[in-house]
Amino acid sequence: MPMQTITHFYEHLKNVKPFLEKYVNYDPYDGKVHVLYISPRLCSKEYYRAILPCLELNNTSTHSAIMTSIEIYDQNMDYFGTIKRIDVRLLKWANYIVFPTILSDMKYMTYVLRLLYPHLQIVMNLDDNYHKIPSWHNSYKDITSAVQDQLLLNLSTFDLCICQNERLKDQYRSALNFFHKDSSCLVVNFPTLISRKSFENLSAIMPQIDSIIRIGVFSPSEKFLNFLPSLLEKLRQKKLELCFVIFDYKGAKTKHKRDQSVEFFDDSNYMNYFEDLHKMQLKVALFSVSEYLEYQSIDNYLEMAVLGVPTIVCENHPASFIIKKRESGLLVSKENDWELNICKVLEESNFRKILISHSAKMVWKHHSFTQKTLKKITSVLV
Repeated sequence: MPMQTITHFYEHLKNVKPFLEKYVNYDPYDGKVHVLYISPRLCSKEYYRAILPCLELNNTSTHSAIMTSIEIYDQNMDYFGTIKRIDVRLLKWANYIVFPTILSDMKYMTYVLRLLYPHLQIVMNLDDNYHKIPSWHNSYKDITSAVQDQLLLNLSTFDLCICQNERLKDQYRSALNFFHKDSSCLVVNFPTLISRKSFENLSAIMPQIDSIIRIGVFSPSEKFLNFLPSLLEKLRQKKLELCFVIFDYKGAKTKHKRDQSVEFFDDSNYMNYFEDLHKMQLKVALFSVSEYLEYQSIDNYLEMAVLGVPTIVCENHPASFIIKKRESGLLVSKENDWELNICKVLEESNFRKILISHSAKMVWKHHSFTQKTLKKITSVLV
């Protein structure tokens, strides 16, 4: 299913009423492991942690997956109300029921599910380190110690917690072992994988109408965003006309919007995300790191590699391990490295071509949905 038809899939789940027409993979007698994803929302985290895995699991001979619906992003979604609206046949069909991260009290919901459907394994996709939210983050004031405690309590009542990288897994496995010693929740890391479904049928790139070199800056910390003006000044001394495009910044944008050399990518309409990203024609992608960002996903790095954008990655970023192992990007260990590496990528065309080719091949081979990588998921969902 190409990304452009996610719209049709969203509309199908929203508007089709007959049960068997709506859920075409429903077959209680197929002998497969059944995975039910509860209303994933249209945002990058749930696209990679729920929507894509659901679609790809249906390409296996061992697993069948269904999404109850696809929802427009709503931070305050009522999942207990959602459960009450789910057709009972799906709950009887499922072996695993997968929720996104839920910070509100789940105790009663898990109690009801275990009482009525004791065969179900209850799963949470954990999308962030809610115990490391920095003070510049928009959600900092909302993620109180009570919310953090509630998250751990929720996880302690679940059967399985799926994390997006090893650091996040280790953090929450240790927290559960310390605060909820009697919990039997298994904490695991599922790889972040890309799919050709996301990149099929992207429109042809039109010639760029201006000479501006656009550099993507992904999930920066406030400190790194404050560093960009000095970096920009150094690059301009080399007669480079640049613009930094900021992706997924979680802090206040107002003061940074005053700088005409900085723009913020609008990802509010995830239906068009890959098309819009493709049209940006980025020349370089930068990935900084902070204590908080060490727990993030590598999906943006994978996207850049597939779209042919060279990457410059700070040491300790989750993507740095891939680069160290596969030589599929440039690493930064000190501040001056940003300027040096950007110039190297922009000025050395042969090096740039080799880096782009090597990165794309590496990502498709090791970090896309294949029979081998799917086994890392299916071996846990048994």
